[in-house]
Amino acid sequence: MKKKILILLFIALNFQIFAQFSITVEESVHFIPTSFSYGLKAIETDNNEYFISYSTNGIRDDLHFLKLDSDGNILMEKELDTIIDDKRFFYKTGISIINDRLIVLGTLRLYDNSDASSCILELDENLDYLRHYCLPDIPGLVNRTSFDPSSFLLKNKRGNYIFESYCSDSFFSKNEKSSFPRVLYEINSDFTDTIQTKVFNPIDLDYVSYMYEKENGNYLLLNRAGITTIDTINISFGSEIVEIDSSFNILSDLYFHDIINPGYNNFFMLNTGHKKTTGKTLNDTSFLLSFETLSNNEPFEGQLGIAVIDTSLQEINKNRFGDLEPELGDDDNSSSSISIHKNLDFTDPNNIFQVGFTGFNVSLGFPMVPNHIMINIVNEELNLKSQHFYGGDSCIYEVSEVLATQDGGCLISAIKYVIDQDYYIIWSGLHILKVNEYGTLEPVNNEKINNSTTKLAFIYPNPSKDFINVRYGAHLKNVSIEIFDISRKKILFKNLEKSVSRIDIQNLKIGSYVYHILSHNKIIESEILIIN
Repeated sequence: MKKKILILLFIALNFQIFAQFSITVEESVHFIPTSFSYGLKAIETDNNEYFISYSTNGIRDDLHFLKLDSDGNILMEKELDTIIDDKRFFYKTGISIINDRLIVLGTLRLYDNSDASSCILELDENLDYLRHYCLPDIPGLVNRTSFDPSSFLLKNKRGNYIFESYCSDSFFSKNEKSSFPRVLYEINSDFTDTIQTKVFNPIDLDYVSYMYEKENGNYLLLNRAGITTIDTINISFGSEIVEIDSSFNILSDLYFHDIINPGYNNFFMLNTGHKKTTGKTLNDTSFLLSFETLSNNEPFEGQLGIAVIDTSLQEINKNRFGDLEPELGDDDNSSSSISIHKNLDFTDPNNIFQVGFTGFNVSLGFPMVPNHIMINIVNEELNLKSQHFYGGDSCIYEVSEVLATQDGGCLISAIKYVIDQDYYIIWSGLHILKVNEYGTLEPVNNEKINNSTTKLAFIYPNPSKDFINVRYGAHLKNVSIEIFDISRKKILFKNLEKSVSRIDIQNLKIGSYVYHILSHNKIIESEILIIN
C-alpha cells in the first residue's frame, strides 16, 4: 500500500513539475495594443500559482487581476476599483509579492488627472485592500497630472526598495525644459518612509529597466537615455548605462552600443517606444543584458542579442540569434523584436530564457502580419541551446514579458489579436503561455524532435504563390527542406544555409503539397503547403 502511495505521489509531483498550458482570456474588441500590453505583468507565488495584472484601456483606470494555478486554471478573477481619499488609483506596471502581500505601484490622483502622486497599494492574497502609502511631494514639481512608477528595480543591501517614476510636469530651467522628468525613489521595506528622492532630466535618465548595486554602494542603471527635446519632438539615441552613487548623483554614463559594438560594426541599438533593453544579475561581478539590434543597411530587419557585462562595464561575452535577410520581401516576418517590458529571465543560469516575437514592423511599432512568439534558451556561456516558435495560427502576438518559474520553465505574457483576411483586428485578448525548461509545451523526447506543439521551424507565407520563406531555430545544423506532391513524389529538395531562407516556388503548380524540414536528415516539422 505504501509503495502504491509513493508511486502515485511521484506521478503527481512529476505532473506538477511538467504541467504546461496555453490560455487566452478576456476576448474583446476594446483592447488598445499599447495600453493593454503596458500594464501586463505576471508574478509567481511560493506555491506555484500565478498572479497576472493588466489594464484594458488607455488611461488605465481599471486594474484587473487573474490568479492561475500551475495548470492554467483560473482560480480568481477580480477588477480592483479603489477610491482612496476621494481620489482614484491608476495602475501602471508595478506588481510584486513582498512579505506575503501583493504590492502594486501606481498613481493616486483626482478624476481631472490633477494632484497626482506615486502610491503603493498593499493587497492580501484575496486581492482585498489592506493599506496604501503615498510618497511625499517633491519640491519643484507642481500641478502634477501624472506620476507613473515602474516596477521595483532593486532591493539594496540596506533592505530598501528602489524604483523609478516619471511625472507629467515641467521641472527644469527653460533651456532644459522637459515635460517628463524622471524620479528615483528609495523607500524602506515596510513602505512607511521615503528615504530619498532624486529628479532627473530625461536627457540623463529615462525609462530605467534594470539596476545593479556594486560592492562600493554605487548603482548601475540601464535606461533609454540620450533623449534630446527639440520643441515637442523627442529623439532617442539608444540604451545607456549610467552609474550613480548611493545618493543618486550621476557619476558617469556610457552608451550600450559602445560596449558591445565599438565602431558599430554595421549594427545599431534599437530602443524606441516602450520596448526596453533589459537585464538581470548573473553573479557578484557581472550581469546579463538582453537587447535588439538592427542593420544599418536594412532598418526593418532585426535580431535579438544577449551580452554579459562586468561591473566595470567591459564586455565579457555576447551572442546574437538569427540571420538578417533584407531581400525576403514585403511578406517577410523574419525580423524579431524583444518583449515590451522584460525579455530575459532565469532561475538556473545554465538555462536562460529570452523571449520576443517575429514580424515586428519598426516604423509602426507593432507586428502587422500573423507571427510567432520566439523563445530562445541559452546557457551561461551564451550558446543557443534551442529556439522555438509558438503561434503561426493566423493571429498576431505581441509579447509583454517572460517570467522564469520555479519548476525550471517560464511563463510568457502576451496579447493575442485575431485578425481577418484584410488584417483588421476583430478582437484581442490576454494570452498566457507556460512552457517547460526546454521551451516547449510537451516534454522533449531525445528520439523524436517534433513532438512539441511549439515549432522548431515554419514556412511563411502559407498559402503562398511565387516564393516561401523558411525559418528554423538558429541552433539547428544541417537543415534541409523537401516538398512532395499529392502522389508523394519528391519535387523539391534544398539544403538551407541560413536560419531564414527564401525559396523560389514559381515552377510549382497551384495545389496542395507536403513539406518536410529536416535536421541531420531527421524530420523536425511537417505540414501542408498550399500554393495558389
